[in-house]
Amino acid sequence: MPDSIVHVVDDEAPIRESLALLLRSVGLASRTHASAAEFLEAWQPAPGACLVVDVRMPGMSGLELQEELNRRGAIIPVIFITGHGDVPRAVPTADEPVKLEPPLTGATCTVS
Repeated sequence: MPDSIVHVVDDEAPIRESLALLLRSVGLASRTHASAAEFLEAWQPAPGACLVVDVRMPGMSGLELQEELNRRGAIIPVIFITGHGDVPRAVPTADEPVKLEPPLTGATCTVS
C-alpha cells in the first residue's frame, strides 16, 4: 500500500531517529513526532498508517495518546515501546502484556 506510514512518537530524538532509519532500511515510510501533542496536531487519518509510541513521555503518555485516539474514534494500530524493563509497571492497563526482551533473533514485525 503506497500510502502506508509508520508514525513514531517518542520524546527522545535518538530513539525517533533510530526507528525512522530502521523503518527506512526495510522500505517503510515514517514520520517522527517529539510528543503526543505534536502527533495529534499533525495527524490526518489515513489507510495503512500505524503508530509506534513510547509509553512514558512528558505531558501526554503513550497510553493517554491511545485513549485520546479511541475517544476520537480513530482506527490505527498502536505498538507501544518502553525503555523500562518492567512492562507490567510501564503498561499498567494491559491485561496480559507481551514482554519481548533482547536478543530477538529471528523476530519479525510485519506492517501491511
